[in-house]
Amino acid sequence: MKAINNNFLFLSVLTIMMVFGFLFSCGKGTALVNVDPAKADMMIKSDNPPVLIDVRSAEEFTGELGHIPGARLIPLPDLRDSLSVIGTFGDRDLLIVCRSGRRSTLAGNQLMDSGFKSVYNLRGGMNAWIQYGGDIEK
Repeated sequence: MKAINNNFLFLSVLTIMMVFGFLFSCGKGTALVNVDPAKADMMIKSDNPPVLIDVRSAEEFTGELGHIPGARLIPLPDLRDSLSVIGTFGDRDLLIVCRSGRRSTLAGNQLMDSGFKSVYNLRGGMNAWIQYGGDIEK
């Protein structure tokens, strides 16, 4: 009888943990979405363009590769301290950019973990954007 009670208790706790895990994971939104430069360009030129956040250093932002016009510079090390500023953009989509896509993936995941829902990563970063022929500013 005691073994049955222990098994019942174990299964009950496990079920409750699974239900709570499902509920809390649903509230966080979906996974970070990677977009290629063509899709990013369509998003930028749409009637409801995303907020462009470039997470490179200031030197990279104004350097050889330049940046996408309209991008806001928030270097990756400053991202966590800038969440309140990013929050002022409301429910707008966020498109995160870096040089190759690695730092922007990290930044996008940080934003998703912080509760932002529509976060996109430019796959391949500025390298892919330039190869695609996207507009840049220096």
